[in-house]
Amino acid sequence: MTLSLHTSVLPHLEWEAVGPFASAAVVGPALGARVGHRINTRLLSLDFAGLLVLTECYTALQSVPRLLG
Repeated sequence: MTLSLHTSVLPHLEWEAVGPFASAAVVGPALGARVGHRINTRLLSLDFAGLLVLTECYTALQSVPRLLG
């Protein structure tokens, strides 16, 4: 409904960027459903937590110098 209200925006979207994300949104859940039940959920949770910590460290390394300088 939202897109139908804003059809004037559609021609101005960068389809080179939208296409891969739209494809991943379609293919990702299908692959996740097939692989998800085979993976140890504890290991998956630990990996996700590690990814969050790495993201936090990267963000801190980028932000702290700008805040102090």
